[in-house]
Amino acid sequence: MKENNSKTSSRYSIAKLLLNSLYGRFGMNPDKPNHLILNDKMSINKKDYFYLNNDVLNVVPFGNGSELLSFTSKNKLENNNIISSEYDEGKDNLFINVGIAAAITGYSRIYMSLFKDNPLFKLYYSDSAFVNINLDEIYPELVGKGLGKLKLEYEFIKAVFLAPKVYGGISNEGDSIIKIKGVNSKLSLNEIVKLLKKDNNILIPNEKWYKNIKDGNILVKFELYNLTAKSTKRVLVYDENGILVNTQPIEINE
Repeated sequence: MKENNSKTSSRYSIAKLLLNSLYGRFGMNPDKPNHLILNDKMSINKKDYFYLNNDVLNVVPFGNGSELLSFTSKNKLENNNIISSEYDEGKDNLFINVGIAAAITGYSRIYMSLFKDNPLFKLYYSDSAFVNINLDEIYPELVGKGLGKLKLEYEFIKAVFLAPKVYGGISNEGDSIIKIKGVNSKLSLNEIVKLLKKDNNILIPNEKWYKNIKDGNILVKFELYNLTAKSTKRVLVYDENGILVNTQPIEINE
């Protein structure tokens, strides 16, 4: 979360989409609600039976005599066995295993420590890894096209790392690359550099889409995005001129 223009920094990203999918799949919450559309054609007795045997979490009326219900089934115990309702069919095939999900995240932390605490190079930013060396020179086994391996995307001759998923730089080919998560507006690197000054900010008009399931439409709004140097996980460190130069971990003593 600072400016780097002393050496070329290389951005390496990992082929992680499938890996993240595995973590999410094995660590998924099995207690998911069911959904059902009820209408006026359903008999009163059948509706009463439904409400007696299920806990309704939310009701979205469609305005035409139909309504969308989100609910969970009231499982009944019979001889110490849980009897699932007709709406829970297939939920026993989710292949959830918290142990595997924990192992994936644990191994990921071990793998990430290779980049965060390595004396062989300097790490400027991590989400992807921006380092001041070509990793294939010291860890050729980690770089490649295979699943889980690192890929060199581009090299910066000057770069600014402002916040998580907010950075920009000039590539060694002279291209300006600015990344701001959730913002479509184009900014220059000079504008990003100015935000290293303490309390500086930029208000960016940004288009946001809001889905409305009840009305069956999408509402487009233009809102102001406040871009500034910030972090909820680390302490921002400024020099005597009020320029952001580093970050430090947050210490919790309680």
